[in-house]
Amino acid sequence: MRKIFNKPEVLAGVYFLFFLISMAFTRGIEYHLYLVNGEEINLYLLGVIIATLVFFILVQGIYGVYNKKKREELFKCIIVFFLIAEGLKVFVEVSFIYQETILQQVGKIAGRVTTDLLGVIIVYWLMENIFYRRIKNKKAHIILVFSLLLFAGCLGSDFESDYRCIVDSKKAENYCALGEYEKGIKLLDGVIQENPECYEAYTERGVCRYDLGQNQKALSDFNQSLEINPNEHKAYIGLAWGHMDSENPDKAIYSLKKSIDIKPTAEGYFYLSIAYRQKKNVEKEFIFANKCIEFDPQNPLGYLARGLTYYEKEEYSKALDNFEVALEKEPTFEQALKNKCDILNELNQSEQDSRCNP
Repeated sequence: MRKIFNKPEVLAGVYFLFFLISMAFTRGIEYHLYLVNGEEINLYLLGVIIATLVFFILVQGIYGVYNKKKREELFKCIIVFFLIAEGLKVFVEVSFIYQETILQQVGKIAGRVTTDLLGVIIVYWLMENIFYRRIKNKKAHIILVFSLLLFAGCLGSDFESDYRCIVDSKKAENYCALGEYEKGIKLLDGVIQENPECYEAYTERGVCRYDLGQNQKALSDFNQSLEINPNEHKAYIGLAWGHMDSENPDKAIYSLKKSIDIKPTAEGYFYLSIAYRQKKNVEKEFIFANKCIEFDPQNPLGYLARGLTYYEKEEYSKALDNFEVALEKEPTFEQALKNKCDILNELNQSEQDSRCNP
């Protein structure tokens, strides 16, 4: 076992593992404090220090206090390993999670890797002085202070631009879902003012404004979101709402297909079915209702869409079955209940469901 850990590249991998574990732990605490209490506490540096301290204890046990040459080899391995691993991590994040443009990807990878690497170098250098040199070096300490200030500046900027963008957009989405539109929009206004490149904030503000009936402002937000990130699939769905409101199903279909090409969702298939319903193309309306159900069988939207198709065909029994399934999935689904009651009233059978006779 000692021979394996005696290799610098193996120890570099161990360090990065410690680093990721400590980052996950501290980021989880940050997210909880900010989302629940609104407290902006950055524990990143604490995570770096914890990972590095644990690692130095391990290194001291394996390499000894005075083996400077091996420590230098290890440090070089850590830098190379960190650059590769952190670069890949951020690339995956911005490419597949946020689906940003190439220019945005390059900028964020460079920024985050530089910030993280700077933190690692600072703390590693500090540990070298504490553990091994055991001397007072005023010049080195001055350099360390300036480096820490630079690191804190980079870290603060990163937290404000990316972390708050994502977390506050999610908080605002929850506010608007609960009907607290003014609170949600005010929060998103602040995010956009601080970070005009936060396309998530434009998208969520567009959704809030659309729900309030501010359609033109909503469409403006959706378009602005797509200018920043052409792969923001939710913004295309928002544009489709506006096109359907203006009785332009062809444009709505185009926007919804763009959304599904970027990221297939049950919501995208549902609105595509509704757009074809508006276009009076029953065959495709039915196809995309089924696609919605196939994509997510637990989502009530697909059953609502398919029920509407059967309703249009006057196949009332099948329509009622689908509306009932939608209500089983979501008992408070008002649209499904309304359509079910409409059919029962037409058939003079409203007594079958007490909710149809409040």
